[in-house]
Amino acid sequence: MRSTILMVPTGLGVGLTSVTLGLIHAIESQGISAKYLNPFENTDHVERLLSEGKEGQVLEEVITQVEAEGVENGVLIIQGIISTQLRPYAPNLNSALSNALDAEIVFVATPGGKTLEEFKKHILIAAKPYGGIENPRTIGCMINKIGAPIDQYGNARIDLFDPPENPDEESAFLQIFTHKHFKVLGCFPWKRHLMAPRVKDVVKHLNAEIISKGKLESNRVNFFALAGATIENVAAILKPEALIITPSDRSDTMIATCIAYLSGIKIAGLLLTGNYSPSLKALKLCDEAMKKGLPVLKVYTDSLRTAISLQNLNVKIPTDDLERSTELKEFVASHIDTSWVKELISNQTERCLSPPAFRHQLMLKAQKGRKKIILPEGEDPRIIEAAAICAEKRIAQIVLLGDREKI
Repeated sequence: MRSTILMVPTGLGVGLTSVTLGLIHAIESQGISAKYLNPFENTDHVERLLSEGKEGQVLEEVITQVEAEGVENGVLIIQGIISTQLRPYAPNLNSALSNALDAEIVFVATPGGKTLEEFKKHILIAAKPYGGIENPRTIGCMINKIGAPIDQYGNARIDLFDPPENPDEESAFLQIFTHKHFKVLGCFPWKRHLMAPRVKDVVKHLNAEIISKGKLESNRVNFFALAGATIENVAAILKPEALIITPSDRSDTMIATCIAYLSGIKIAGLLLTGNYSPSLKALKLCDEAMKKGLPVLKVYTDSLRTAISLQNLNVKIPTDDLERSTELKEFVASHIDTSWVKELISNQTERCLSPPAFRHQLMLKAQKGRKKIILPEGEDPRIIEAAAICAEKRIAQIVLLGDREKI
C-alpha cells in the first residue's frame, strides 16, 4: 500500500527541493521505497486550464502522472506549487490535490527572522486552506535555514555575514507545536558550506569572462569580499573560500591575493571589475598563482553593481553538483524525526477514492474497451464538445447523429 505526502512550501526560498530530497534519503535509509514527483513544472499550462475553469482536468492530469510512477507500495512524495503574489491560486490547488490523492500534508518553511510566536502564527495561517492543523491529514512542518543571515525582507542570503550562533534555537523550534498529531518533523540549521556555490556557478550567474580557469570547477565560494582598501587593510579579507572582488586597476590587490594564494590560503577566486583591462604586468606577476589553480575572472560592471548582482545569486543546487547535493541530502536526513519516518508504512490505512481519482480509473477502463457510442442531438454544441473530449482522450468511438454540415 502507498503513502502519499504533499510537501507544501509556505513561501519562496524555503529550500523545498532540498528538504524533499533529504526526506527521500531519510525514508530510503529505513529500507522503505520512495519516489518524488513535481507535477507543476509547467505552470503556464496549469494556469491556462485554471483560467478556463478546468481545475478538474488539472487534477486528473496530476493523477495520471502519479499512476505513471507505478508506486503501489512505499512512499510517494509530491511537491506542491509555491504560493506567490502571481500564484494566488496555489493554496486552493494544493488543497484540492491533497484531497484528490488522499495525501498527508507537510509544510516547509523558514523562520525568516520571525520570533517563535510569529512563526507559529505563520504556519497556522498557511494551514487554514487545508483545514487547519486540526485536519488529520495536515501532519506537521519542516523548518529550514534556522539561524541563516537574512536581509530586511526575511530572505536568507549567502552574501551576508552569519549572525551569532544560538545553540538553543533549534530545540526551541522543535517544541513550537504541541498538538497531538501536528508536530515539527524536522529542523535544519543554517550551514554556510552547504549553500556554497562553485566558482563556475558564479561565472554563469555574472556571465563573467574567464582570464584563468584554475580550479573553478571545484572551488567553492563561502564568502564574497570587496577589496578596495590599501594592502595593509585588505590582508584581513584574504581568507580561505573567499571570492575577492576588486577593480581591474587595483594591481596591488591582485598581487596581494596571488601572494596569499601561493602562501597556502585557499582563496576561492579573484574577480576583477570595471570597464577597463587589468595590467598585463600585474597579470604576469600573478601567473604562478594562476598556474597553481587560482581562478581569475573579469566582469565589466563596477564593484558595487557586481555586489548587487550577487545578492540575487541562486543558491539552488545545480543538477551537476553531485558533491553538494549528496552532502545536503545526508544533512537534511539526519535532522528528520526518524520515529515518524518509521511510522509512515506501519500507520497506513485504506486510501479513499476521490472524485478525480474515480474519473481517472473510469477513463482508463473506457480506453481499454474503446466502445462505440452513438450520441443523438449531434448538432448541440455541448454534445460536440463532449465528443471532442472523448476523441481526444480516446475514451470511446463517437458517432454523432445530425446534419453533417451543421455539425
